[in-house]
Amino acid sequence: MGEGNYPTYVVPPVVTALAYSPDGSTLAVSGFREILLYDTTNFELKARLVGKAHRIESLTYTADSKILGMAGGSPAQFGEVQLWDTATNTLIKAIRASYDTIYGLSFSPDASRVAFGCSDQTVRVLSVEDEKELIKFDNHSDWVFGTVFSVDGSHFVSCGRDTALKLVEVDTGSFVDDINSSNKGYGEINTIARHPTEDQVLSAGEDRIPRLYKIFREIRRDVGNTDFNLIQAYEAQSGTIEGVAFSADGSRFATGSAGGEARIYNVADGKRLASMQGDAVGVFAVSFHPDGTQLATGGFDGKIRIFDASGKLLNAFMSVPIEPAGSEDVTLVVSGMT
Repeated sequence: MGEGNYPTYVVPPVVTALAYSPDGSTLAVSGFREILLYDTTNFELKARLVGKAHRIESLTYTADSKILGMAGGSPAQFGEVQLWDTATNTLIKAIRASYDTIYGLSFSPDASRVAFGCSDQTVRVLSVEDEKELIKFDNHSDWVFGTVFSVDGSHFVSCGRDTALKLVEVDTGSFVDDINSSNKGYGEINTIARHPTEDQVLSAGEDRIPRLYKIFREIRRDVGNTDFNLIQAYEAQSGTIEGVAFSADGSRFATGSAGGEARIYNVADGKRLASMQGDAVGVFAVSFHPDGTQLATGGFDGKIRIFDASGKLLNAFMSVPIEPAGSEDVTLVVSGMT
C-alpha cells in the first residue's frame, strides 16, 4: 500500500482494539481504516495495514503468530473479517458478513475457523479456507460483543447486551447452555476472554464486576437458577468494563474500564496487583505481552500506554502519526466512542 493511500490524522482516533503477537515482536493497534503495527522493543511504527472497513473493533492473532485477524466494518453498511499474513503484511482474505460492524473475533485452536458477534443478534462461524459460513447462531436477543472457543475447539462461548453467556457446539451449531444465570441483573456483557489453558471464561461489562466461569456445567440447574458455573467474582471496577485480557500463563488478568483506569489481578485469589491511569476518559482495550512483563492499554484519547507488571508507566505514544494542522491533503479523521 503506497504512502499516499494511508489515512492521515490531525486528531487521534479512539483506540478500540489492541493485540500483542504471541511471539512478542509486535503490538497491533486499531486506527481508522487501518491496523498499525508497532515494534515492541522500541515501539516504532513498522507497518500500516489498510483495508476497506472504517472501524476496527477486534484484533487477534492465531496461536502461531502467522495470521492477524480483524473484525470490524463500516456502520450500517457491512461487517468485515480481515485476515493478514504477518510475514508479508499482506491481506489474505477480506470476508464480508452482516450489514453492520462486527465484534469479538476469535480463532479456533487450529485456526481453521473464525467466530464473531454481530449487531443482528447472531454469532457467525466461518471456515477460513473457503470462507463458508458454518454457523449462524441466533439464540441471543441483542447485539453480540464477544466470542471465544473452548480449549479443544469443540464449543464456543458468546456474550452481549442480553446479559447471557451462551455455550454452543461448533460442529452442529446447537445451543447447549447459558453458562451464567441471566436473571441476576448483572447487565450487559461487553467483553470476554478465555483462560489460556483452561475451559474458563472471564466475563465483564456494565455492572463493573469481572466474573470467572467454568465453560462446562458440572452441576445441574436448579429452580433458583443458581450461578453454579461461577468460579469467582472479583472486585468492582471504577467504571463499566470495556476490555479484559489474561496473561499468557493464565495467572493474572487485566481490566480496562470507562473510568479511564486499568487494573491487574491475580486470577487465583483476586488480589489487585496494580492500578494504572490508562486513559483520560476510558480504557477500551488491554493486552498483555506474552512474557507477562508489560500491559498495553488504549482508549478514548488515542494514546497507547505501556505499563510494567507493577503498574509503572514505561512508554506512552500516539496510536497513529499525527499530521500538523494546515498540512495539505489532510483527511480529518475523528472516531467516536464505541
